[in-house]
Amino acid sequence: MSPSLTLMMLAALSQTDPTPESLYQRLVSADHWREQAEAVHALGDLGEAGLPLLIRGTQHDSEKIQDWCYRELFDKFADHSETTQAVLRGLESEHHRIRYTCCFFAGTQKIASAKQKLRGLYREDKDLKLTAAKSLAQMEETDVIRTLYYAAGSDWYMERYQANLGLKALSARDLGDFKASTDGYDWNEGAFVSGGNEAVGMLRPIEDAEQKAQRYTALAAWSRWLKEEKPALYAVLDPNTEERPQTLE
Repeated sequence: MSPSLTLMMLAALSQTDPTPESLYQRLVSADHWREQAEAVHALGDLGEAGLPLLIRGTQHDSEKIQDWCYRELFDKFADHSETTQAVLRGLESEHHRIRYTCCFFAGTQKIASAKQKLRGLYREDKDLKLTAAKSLAQMEETDVIRTLYYAAGSDWYMERYQANLGLKALSARDLGDFKASTDGYDWNEGAFVSGGNEAVGMLRPIEDAEQKAQRYTALAAWSRWLKEEKPALYAVLDPNTEERPQTLE
């Protein structure tokens, strides 16, 4: 029996709609991800009535329950002050997945109150340095540009993805905006990612080398454009610039 049908039958038997508390208990007790998804989405659909239970869920002992509730908050309560406070807590979570999710979201939503915590992650958490750089860039923090530049040349899609988001936020262009001079380069490069895992294909000596050459051609085109159009920002990037501002990297 599908989780959706089960919920409908339970509601019909009780002659009342599921309460926020009953949905929350269903979420934390469910064994299957589909049942968890059904319950957490139903909580989100309740609006303000379901919000306190989602906030409670972000502080549950289970990392998976926390993750479900954070994602529902981001989807349906992105601008809510309670979500902002949950993000600030999540940036200090013991769980990498929660820190990553909150770190990424803080930049997307430009949560200024998260800057100090993002700075801490940027300096001290090597696994989240790039994500923190992306988010700081989305809040116009220019000193992270060199971290983004290096990641834009990565062989890994998720690194290129975050780097290009950050470069776009800082300069209004990413590597995909130079197709005319790069034979149509797309920084996605046909990558396939599922569940956070990137598929790795067999070695293709010629094609792989050509793809990498195209990537660096795009990176050079972006850098030339930046030097010409935004020299002050380029000065933060280029350590050889005679008069460059001091960076925090």
